Amino acid sequence: MCGIVGFADFEKNSSIKVLDNLINSILHRGPDDNGKYFKDFNNYNLGIGHTRLSILDPSKNGKQPMYYDDLIISYNGEVYNFNSLKKELIKNGYSFLTNTDTEVVLKSYDFWGIKFVEKFNGIFAISIFDKKKQKIYLVRDRLGVKPIYWYFDGSFFLFGSELKIFKNTDKIGKKISNSGLNCFFKYGYIPEPYSILENVYKLEAGSIAEFSLDNKKISIKKYWNINFKSPNTDEYNEKEVLKNLDDLISDSVKLRMTSDFPVGIFLSGGIDSSLIASYMSNLSSQPINSFTIGFEDKLFDESNYAKNISKFLKTNHHEYILKDDYIYDILINYDDLYDEPFGDISILPMAFLSKKTKQVVKVVLSADGGDELFFGYDKYRKIFKRKKKSDLIPKLIKNLVMKNQNFLSINKSKNFRYFKNQEFIDWLKFESELNDDDKISKLLKTKSLLTNNFNIDFQNKDSINEMLFLDIKTFLLDDILWKVDRSTMLSGLEARDPLLDYRLVEYSLKIPGQLKYKDYSLKYLLKQLAYKKLPRSLIDRPKKGFDLSVVHLTLKLLKNFGDILLNEKVIHNQNLFSFEEILNLRNEINNKNYQKISLVWLILIFQIWYFRFMNLKIN
Repeated sequence: MCGIVGFADFEKNSSIKVLDNLINSILHRGPDDNGKYFKDFNNYNLGIGHTRLSILDPSKNGKQPMYYDDLIISYNGEVYNFNSLKKELIKNGYSFLTNTDTEVVLKSYDFWGIKFVEKFNGIFAISIFDKKKQKIYLVRDRLGVKPIYWYFDGSFFLFGSELKIFKNTDKIGKKISNSGLNCFFKYGYIPEPYSILENVYKLEAGSIAEFSLDNKKISIKKYWNINFKSPNTDEYNEKEVLKNLDDLISDSVKLRMTSDFPVGIFLSGGIDSSLIASYMSNLSSQPINSFTIGFEDKLFDESNYAKNISKFLKTNHHEYILKDDYIYDILINYDDLYDEPFGDISILPMAFLSKKTKQVVKVVLSADGGDELFFGYDKYRKIFKRKKKSDLIPKLIKNLVMKNQNFLSINKSKNFRYFKNQEFIDWLKFESELNDDDKISKLLKTKSLLTNNFNIDFQNKDSINEMLFLDIKTFLLDDILWKVDRSTMLSGLEARDPLLDYRLVEYSLKIPGQLKYKDYSLKYLLKQLAYKKLPRSLIDRPKKGFDLSVVHLTLKLLKNFGDILLNEKVIHNQNLFSFEEILNLRNEINNKNYQKISLVWLILIFQIWYFRFMNLKIN
């Protein structure tokens, strides 16, 4: 993978030194090489930069920015079907100087125009400067695996792979976004299109931004979405579905093993990663490299499961034990890990594993997406139980409760949800919230109305797929994929997700939900595939994941840095939080009341990010 950055300054105050600083802020994403293009045009200064992690054609021929006629590209990602596109372009008169997919992407735009993206199967964040049209195009892949942030204030346009590019520039105010802040404390992450900075946005997944340098206008449109109408359930029998899934996953894995360097896999020992590892082993003539992480605390450790899968598949297995002290050190010392506040604690072991993995391979496959596509989270099972209880309450009584003002006091009770939540999707939205509006309003000085992808219009009248659709558009996109991108790119490691091939995603969301939850079994279809490739005894076991102790880390942070991060003067100067509420929360913890400790964890994570981003000293 790589890092991209660029700007257009209509006041012409930005020099090549500004571009150099922007490139330096994302060098970790591309440690092998970097390049830049800078030119002073009549009405603006233009800078385009790139940092390279060379996977295909590692020679200097693949250097970016890359040029063709009046086109300049800076590109982060992989287009897995580039060889077939290359053949098609050659038939239409194009010749090629490199073996990179970058050149294919650039010449695809030249031939097909902006609709070129519809031909790509891959993960990408693309910027193209078209001199003739005087336009800059930003293109993000369908599922949003690769990130793009952008900012425009009427005179300065800036874009890049990570929010870090905004850290050391004086071109923007670096004011905290109320919408982003509310999102963070509600969900633990910030869903697109918001960011934590005001007027800085994430380009939404499956979107194209067109920025005109002539009239200084930006327009954004979707080129892909995953909202499908209800299929005919009679067309989907289990045997045929499993055959189609087998073919799709096999082809997806094969495409993602294309590399000039060995490709490994993150192997947890769960169904998803074990299944992907089995496909890789069948496709490879050599033992594949597998990587797993273990914990000193055996409550969280599942390394033995991965080891057993490795023995069966005969992989070249690498196991790393993450000690408790390492987890804390990663949080404190990995300055470049968080470019935005992010509350998912599992990013810490992921960053550790990525660092170790990079010492062996440059490319690794990950099994992200299996839970969201195939109904794998235990929260779905809980939602079914809650919905069943809720359905026992007559709708007439529910409606009376919701309309009668005298009942509003039960709003703070968990039981209120059994009256309010009418559908599965209502329960999932509730399940997605880490903190309710009451907690957030007490903590934050300013509340913001949110309009984001949690408000969906799903055309497929299938409750199970509707829940999966929401999780794909929110939790998968801005939590899971954000975590994997930052963790791997911090160490210059490329991660690829075969279960997120857009063909597989499209097909999966057309499969009736009742087949995905057949016999009340989570991830039923993937299990059936796995049973054909792996011993049943290695598949049927509880799911764990990186379930670390927030309590332990929060208490340690409070002890070592609480008086600095939550200092009254700092809180007052930020003008974001109620210091009285922070005192109340700290007092509760001092009295060993840990009911709200996850909220305190988010406050501390935000403060660590804030101190680093605003160049304040933590210690």
